[in-house]
Amino acid sequence: MTMTLTHDIELDKKVDLQLADDANKVRKITIKTAELLKAVKRAASIVNHNHANLVLRNIFFAITNNEVILRAENDSYSVETTIDPAHCVIEDDPRSVLFPAKRFLDIISKMSGKNTTIFIRDSHIRIKSGRANMDIGIQDSDEFPALPKIKKGNTFEIAADALLDMYSRTVFATSKLQSMPVLQGVLHDIEDQRFRCVATDRHRFAQVYHPTAIECEPMRVSVPAITINEVMKHLKEKKSDTIKVTVKDTRVIYDMNDTVLYSQVLEGTYPDTNRIIPTGAKASVTVPNSEFLGAVKRAAIFLDDSGSSKITLMIDGEKNQMRIQSLDSDEGTMLEDMTTLKGEGEFATSTMNGRYLLESLNKISGTAHVEIKITTGLPFLLRETNALEGNVNVVVPVKHRLDSSTGIENFMPDYSDGEGDPFADRADGYAEQASEDTESQEGAA
Repeated sequence: MTMTLTHDIELDKKVDLQLADDANKVRKITIKTAELLKAVKRAASIVNHNHANLVLRNIFFAITNNEVILRAENDSYSVETTIDPAHCVIEDDPRSVLFPAKRFLDIISKMSGKNTTIFIRDSHIRIKSGRANMDIGIQDSDEFPALPKIKKGNTFEIAADALLDMYSRTVFATSKLQSMPVLQGVLHDIEDQRFRCVATDRHRFAQVYHPTAIECEPMRVSVPAITINEVMKHLKEKKSDTIKVTVKDTRVIYDMNDTVLYSQVLEGTYPDTNRIIPTGAKASVTVPNSEFLGAVKRAAIFLDDSGSSKITLMIDGEKNQMRIQSLDSDEGTMLEDMTTLKGEGEFATSTMNGRYLLESLNKISGTAHVEIKITTGLPFLLRETNALEGNVNVVVPVKHRLDSSTGIENFMPDYSDGEGDPFADRADGYAEQASEDTESQEGAA
């Protein structure tokens, strides 16, 4: 009995010593500073430093057997980024801790050494880089939310630059209102291997198709604009990569190689947007995009701070004439005439929110020519002449007194046609005077 008790006591002592040794054990990891900073920036950028849940003010930092994982979360989405094993030297067992996001980013961004070494001991960490040594308190990672486990979903692959282009041409048109949450996102619609992105706030509409077939089951979900904007930041860094997008139940996952983003999709049924796109037009013209954009920007000078000031377009397809004007601002007015490259149909006019028109044009600024279709009182349609047929921008018109106009009066597309060029006239005068002086000198000789 005594021997058994002595053995148990000795065993308990060994366990206690082992636990104490584990608690005091220093875990060491060395990471290339540039790669560590890149990963910390990605994680810290989504952290709400004033979040009511104190745990979510931190970055989850996990050391596995061969890599380092950083994770952050806010109320809208989670981001997990992995540092490539080639940039890490891990000298001990796996461990995960929580770093205060703001402080951790501040420390790593100011490190001057080529490499950064992190020593982890219980709730204390030392960070060493170059000549600098910094100590920082940490928390245990147990309370940090776990990522959702998605076994299998509806997945498709797409080039990062293609997805970035589709998002940049649509997300601006999402709704900011809470009354219909599903419109606060970009619709991802895949049917018969055709993938399109759609956004509308019921005042404007943007639709872009992917140019090639997408291998995927049918899909129709709305991804929040706040998620789309975050994904775009990552896509800009990975334009040559291929991205995997997975939808499962109420979640969407973007696998961008070393970074994975998890988000909820929006609830509700996205409305049928086909009715928004006008099927015909009373008049249509094709114009150089740079010239049209320049004219609209000049008209937008007089938009008020609310962005609700109006711009009126008048086009006469048969005469190849177009007029852009802004007349309702207390700050001033603007009128500019253009001769179009091609035109069809009769005279038509459309008045719309100037900010909506300018934003739509800015998203297709890289194209050479744009086609404009107008039927008085119906949605205004804008599309690139060299784009897919379904790639369109639509702006819903507003009522205006100019809508009753019957034609473009006093059309003057070129300043010099109306009044001549005074500098050219002056140059001609100088030349004429010089000629007379020469003749006078020759006569005197």
